[in-house]
Amino acid sequence: MDLSMTDLERDIIREILNIGLARAADSFAVIAQERVLLEVPNIDLLVSDDILVRVREYQSQHVPIQSDIRGDFNGTTLMFFSGQHIQRLSRVCLRMNAPESLEVNELQESLLLEISNIITGALVTQLANILKANIYGAPPTAPRGDIAEIMQGLLPQHQCSP
Repeated sequence: MDLSMTDLERDIIREILNIGLARAADSFAVIAQERVLLEVPNIDLLVSDDILVRVREYQSQHVPIQSDIRGDFNGTTLMFFSGQHIQRLSRVCLRMNAPESLEVNELQESLLLEISNIITGALVTQLANILKANIYGAPPTAPRGDIAEIMQGLLPQHQCSP
């Protein structure tokens, strides 16, 4: 399957992300009580099997947070937090000295859920406004187990490996 996008399409997606992330950074700054800058992530187009491989790689070294998108169209977002991210966020937002670890306590997990909710909510709102669509982000969850296995049900069957 040929996956490609034009430079214009890539620029449009990056601009949507820029606006949404700027709004998320402003909201997140209230929690952190500091100035927050969020970088626009790289944009990669992947076939279903490659998505599952990438998710498995990330989940082995990060804490995942999942948010579902519902409404006129459905989807799922995943945010992955490294041990270093968790340590820094715990220090800045919770005033907690935590080791660099993927083991999170209840308070840290709640923080990651809230951060994901802010960022995903800002991006979904921006997308809904631009597309004039009725979509919203469902409350985030901290999935356990093999996320790629859970995601297989969301991907087109003909592209998934058994």
